[in-house]
Amino acid sequence: MMAKQKVPMPLPKRPEPPNLEEMLEDIGKAKDDDVVFTMFTAGSSSPSTPSPTKTVGIMSESYEEISPKQSPVDMATSGDDVTTDIDAIYQKAKTYIETNRYLQNANANLSKQYEELQNMGQHLTKSIEQLRQETSKIKH
Repeated sequence: MMAKQKVPMPLPKRPEPPNLEEMLEDIGKAKDDDVVFTMFTAGSSSPSTPSPTKTVGIMSESYEEISPKQSPVDMATSGDDVTTDIDAIYQKAKTYIETNRYLQNANANLSKQYEELQNMGQHLTKSIEQLRQETSKIKH
């Protein structure tokens, strides 16, 4: 007997993601007590809900200070606190990358200098041995 093979069924087409205007409209229609705006409030002490000091991004304390219903797009374009936070994070990341590159180069340079010192040490040891042999010939 032959086994029946399952014919794969095509999946339905996914809906298109909302555009910016639709997202802004949804944010504007949301109530002040909507879970999106209340989930990360300072009074939240539920163990399953992260505290605002541990969150990052648009749901951090700086987001709540600006406005609970301000869109992320508005925050990114108008918030001085957010801009300085982003600039500070960017500077930290840039410094980290530069320091990492410096340390990689320093490691390569130290390896090269170590090899040179090893070669010089071997050469010095050979020279000392030659001097000892020559001085022992002179004494005899």
